[in-house]
Amino acid sequence: MKFRGGNYSDREMCELLARVLQKVPSEVVARSVCVVDRKRIRVTRLPFERKA
Repeated sequence: MKFRGGNYSDREMCELLARVLQKVPSEVVARSVCVVDRKRIRVTRLPFERKA
């Protein structure tokens, strides 16, 4: 998981993490890269596949 958008306090970081865990099923989190900021969550499933 990657948090973007600046410096977060411990409280803000916990709130962002809680939001991800509420909205994204744990089996998806375990097999994905999640990019999180104050406004959205982007989920990219692994493995990455390159398009030819």
